[in-house]
Amino acid sequence: MKKTIIFSALLSMLLSCGAPQTFSVNLEKREKQQGIDLAGKSISVVCTGSTPEEQAVAVSVGESFSTALEEDYFGGEKGIALFEVDSLSPSRESILSLLVETGSDVLFVFVPTLGEPSSTVSEGKAAKKVPCELRLYAYDSLGEDSVKQFAGRASFIDPAPGPGLSEEGVAASSELGSAAALRFLSKWQTVQYSFYYRSTFQAAWDEATEAVLKMDWKEAVSKWMTLLGAKDLYTRSALEYNIATALHLTGDNELALKWLSVSEEDASLTLQPGLRKRILADL
Repeated sequence: MKKTIIFSALLSMLLSCGAPQTFSVNLEKREKQQGIDLAGKSISVVCTGSTPEEQAVAVSVGESFSTALEEDYFGGEKGIALFEVDSLSPSRESILSLLVETGSDVLFVFVPTLGEPSSTVSEGKAAKKVPCELRLYAYDSLGEDSVKQFAGRASFIDPAPGPGLSEEGVAASSELGSAAALRFLSKWQTVQYSFYYRSTFQAAWDEATEAVLKMDWKEAVSKWMTLLGAKDLYTRSALEYNIATALHLTGDNELALKWLSVSEEDASLTLQPGLRKRILADL
């Protein structure tokens, strides 16, 4: 979840003697990625090339790719391991072997192939344009059991017009990694989640609600847990539903589903079917 959340707490008073009151919060949630979902997973990037220049470009691309993902999934902190491998021939077997060696959940392998440079002008000075075919292999050990392949042709400018690839040219190739990362960056959607509330003399209800508005799901669950001794089945079902919702929002969908099932067994509440649908969509 993003930390910059716009909350709208809308208390809807349900005066029936059975169901508790409800309140809703609007927040931004990361959409489930198509193909490879990186949220909550450990990631490694392997860089390889057939020549020293291609190896240098692979590292430059891998570093910028990792930085972009770290900004998104790790709050800008270092969270992705980068490895260099000489002349790797990517295959399912070699990639699975690397996955085991790195000990990560997801592995990305970059393999650039440089073409023949052509003369160009950059910032009024002679330079060269370096074509590059970039192949990216990805394997998610927690997702589909298949190696996904991506390939594209691009180019970067080396400000040194002579033969070979200069340090500035290698640095310029990093833009290819930033572009490759765009496919895997998060997309966010605004969603509304509802919770139950009881107007009682028990402070834990209010304290749990305050925790929800701060998006402190652990604290909210701890407060609701203290109220589970309630004899009223509607109240207990509402508490169990709230706990299931909080667990879903932390990503623990299997446990959330168990709590929701318990809630449904205790009593039938209007919000239960919608939460079940959301949990199953994330499993």
